[in-house]
Amino acid sequence: MICCGGNHHKKQAKPRDTESGSIIIWILVAVALFAALNFAFTKGFRTGEATVSDEKARLLATEIVDYGRTVQQAVRLLQINGCDETEVSFDQAIVSGYSNSNAPADNSCHVFNPGGGGLNWSSTALDIQDSDFSYEGLDDGYGTWLYAYPNVVDVGINGRCELVAFLNWIPRNVCIQINEKLGIDNPSGEPPREADWAGRQEFIGVYDISCAQISTPAGDFEGKLNGCYEGNHPNQPNGSYHFYQVLIVR
Repeated sequence: MICCGGNHHKKQAKPRDTESGSIIIWILVAVALFAALNFAFTKGFRTGEATVSDEKARLLATEIVDYGRTVQQAVRLLQINGCDETEVSFDQAIVSGYSNSNAPADNSCHVFNPGGGGLNWSSTALDIQDSDFSYEGLDDGYGTWLYAYPNVVDVGINGRCELVAFLNWIPRNVCIQINEKLGIDNPSGEPPREADWAGRQEFIGVYDISCAQISTPAGDFEGKLNGCYEGNHPNQPNGSYHFYQVLIVR
């Protein structure tokens, strides 16, 4: 008795091309979504942007204000130790333009020297500043802190230059957080806009008779040793934001 007739072959399974293709597509979609999510997350915590997350803005505001006050305290210590206001030097090996011929040769009046103020030059400016203003030819210290000598209205004797630290080109909401931290009004939720800009040069031991002035039409900074403002000049245009800290009142 023949129980099985004819030649029988196993049916070959068709390659699952369609299923494999679908899996690959889903993998690619998942990778793309992950990349987009990661970008959105990191962008919110990146610095060097026009706007950072509110949490990051608060942290940066604290960092900026604290560093400004640290430099202020170092300068005061130099004065207590006998340094004249013309002898204070910001000269160091990282950023040029601060050589002060009035400073003692033993570096005892150098802010950024172990023999003087003992501070390290801040290297975080580029991580904080708004990269929209990094283009070549822009004045006022993009990429670094600037130590200059403007006048601040009603700080010291009006018309006399103060010694001031600047961190220019910072994100708008960091500027807002700085003023909130310092108790300075942000009119209509925006940083005060400066009245003008007259050029600010690196301090090399000389206070010019006529100097730039930090002021606003509403007098937001009168008598204030620190604060943050919106620029109002081609060299510090509208939409750019700048922190200042008075180091020596004159």
